[in-house]
Amino acid sequence: MRKLRSWSMKYDSDVVYDANFAINKHRGMGKYINNFINVLNVNLGLRTIGLLKGGTKIVPSRDYHSFGFSLYILWEQLSMYFFSRKFKGVIIYPYNTASIFSRKSASNVLIVHDLIYFNDFETKSLKQRLGASYRRFVVPRVINKFEHIITVSEYSKKQLLNRFNLDGNKIEVIPNSIIFNLEEANHNPKYNQRDNYILHIGGEPEYKNSKSLLYAFSKLPDEVRKSYKVKMIGIRDKKVLNQYQSLAESLGISEAIEFLAYQTDEEIIQLYKNAKMFIFPSFDEGFGIPIIESFKFGCPLLCSNTSCFPEIAGNAARYFDPANYTSIASAIVSSIMEVEETEKNIEFGYDQVKKYSSDLFAEKIRFWFSESFDNI
Repeated sequence: MRKLRSWSMKYDSDVVYDANFAINKHRGMGKYINNFINVLNVNLGLRTIGLLKGGTKIVPSRDYHSFGFSLYILWEQLSMYFFSRKFKGVIIYPYNTASIFSRKSASNVLIVHDLIYFNDFETKSLKQRLGASYRRFVVPRVINKFEHIITVSEYSKKQLLNRFNLDGNKIEVIPNSIIFNLEEANHNPKYNQRDNYILHIGGEPEYKNSKSLLYAFSKLPDEVRKSYKVKMIGIRDKKVLNQYQSLAESLGISEAIEFLAYQTDEEIIQLYKNAKMFIFPSFDEGFGIPIIESFKFGCPLLCSNTSCFPEIAGNAARYFDPANYTSIASAIVSSIMEVEETEKNIEFGYDQVKKYSSDLFAEKIRFWFSESFDNI
C-alpha cells in the first residue's frame, strides 16, 4: 500500500477514488469501479489511487491509501471531506453518495447506479435498512454539487431527471460491461446438455422479489417440480434464510430448493453454464449485471418486464410480470417446453451482450473522460 505522509503533500496521482467496496469480496458497484479505473490506467495512462477507510488491511493490486476514520459513514462524510480540500485532481465517488459537506467542484465525479433506496422496499437486514436511509438522506444533498454524474442505464438517467433538478447534459450513461468472446461462447454447454435446475441470484431486500420464485415454483406442474431444482444465491442473513427455508417447507418444495452460500466468481460461472435457465424477478434495478452474465454463458434468461430489463435484455429474454406468480410459472414452463424458441433466445443473447463488451465500455470512458477533463 502506498504510504502517503500527509494530506497536505503533493499526491503522485491524477485520479483518486473510493475503493472501500472494490476490494476483497466485491460485487456489482465494486466491479464497476475496478473496471472503470482499469480503463483510466491502461487506456489513458493515468495515475490512480484507491482511498480506503482507516485501518484497512489488504494486499493491493494497485496503489491504495488508508486514512481517517474506520467507520465508513464517518470516513465518507468527514475524512473524505478534509481530503478533498487538499487534493487537486479528479475524485470519483462510485457508490451513489459523497460527503454532504463537499463543495461544488468540476473535478468531482459521482456514479449513481440506481435510486432503488427511494422506493421504500422492505428488508429484514438492519444493515441494508440503514444503508437505504443513509442514501435517502445524502443523495438529495450532494447530487447538485456535481458537474459530472455517471449512471448505468437510460432507465436510471430518466429516474435521476424525474426526481432531481438536474441538467441532462451532466449525466453520462456508461453501462456495465463484461468480457465477451464468441469463440469462447462456443464452448458453453448446449441447452440439452445442461442440468435441470433454475438459477437465481437475489437478496434479502423486497425489490429483489426472490420469494416470488418459491411461490412460482410451487405452482409448476407436478412433472416439472419433480424433475427440476432451484439454486438460489444471495440470501446471507441467517434470520432471513430461516424464513425462506420455512416458506419452502410450507409450500412443500423444500427438497427442491438449494440455498447456496457465498460463491466465488468461478463457481458462479459454472452455475450459469450448467443451468437450464436463469430467473431475474426484481421489481427494480439500475442495470442488472446477471442479465449480461447469463447471456455470456448461454444460460436462457427469464426476467421481469419492468424497470431497466427490456432496455438491457432486448429480444433475448422471456418476460413475465414480477408481481404475478402464475406469470413467472408460465414463463418457466414455456422455456422448458418451447425448446426451439429458448435456443433462439440463447443466440439472441450472444448478440445482445456484444453491446456491453469491455471494449465499448473502454471507448465510452475514454471519450467521456477526454471531453470532461481535457486538462489532465
